[in-house]
Amino acid sequence: MSELNWFSAKQIFLHKPDNEKIKPWYEERIIIVKAENEQNAIDKALKNGSDYCLNDDETCYFIGIVDNFELYDSEIDDEIEVYSKKIMSSLNSNEFISHFYPDSLNDCEAVGENHYWHNKDGKNSACYNCQIEREGRLWESKNE
Repeated sequence: MSELNWFSAKQIFLHKPDNEKIKPWYEERIIIVKAENEQNAIDKALKNGSDYCLNDDETCYFIGIVDNFELYDSEIDDEIEVYSKKIMSSLNSNEFISHFYPDSLNDCEAVGENHYWHNKDGKNSACYNCQIEREGRLWESKNE
């Protein structure tokens, strides 16, 4: 048996909650696997992605692996690099960030949407769709 090497794999998932008031969202997830070669690492990461959705719930869909990378450190330790990707681009820094890492929805109201509240801790409310939290039991009022 040949030596096993460490690989990272970036997986993409779509979460589509059963409640139509909660917006679908994507999850990027990076895992590390030990494998003989890149193809074996991809196979393990594909199985892991499928299993992740089975263990999560029926609203999770595995979209696929968007990147795979062999790690050059032989031991996993504190501050080890687990993912790297080289992207050639003529975009300036601000354009690059805006294009490849667009802002997520930070406030439903800012884009003309309504919040859909849930119970955060018994006293405070948090929106399922954005990052807003508010004092009070807003989840008890009618979610519009």
